[in-house]
Amino acid sequence: MGRADPVPSDTAAAANAMCAEADETDDAHRGSTTHPGAAVVSAALAMAQEHRASGQDFLNSAGRMVQHVMELGRLKDLRGLAKGLASVD
Repeated sequence: MGRADPVPSDTAAAANAMCAEADETDDAHRGSTTHPGAAVVSAALAMAQEHRASGQDFLNSAGRMVQHVMELGRLKDLRGLAKGLASVD
């Protein structure tokens, strides 16, 4: 934040996610007990910037990523595939 020189995409993604969480710009999807917005959109934004993607490509990619995370969360709830994931209940 406030830097003129670029940082690596993983650093940018972490900084974006921390800002999103601090601002409570978060979402919840009860069907999958996930809230992927802050983490997914932050990572997608960092990657889009690194690869100089268009705004449309960023939005399409972020939307697909959010859908994948929600589906994984739904599968986790149905089949117990993952343990230790945060729940929004």
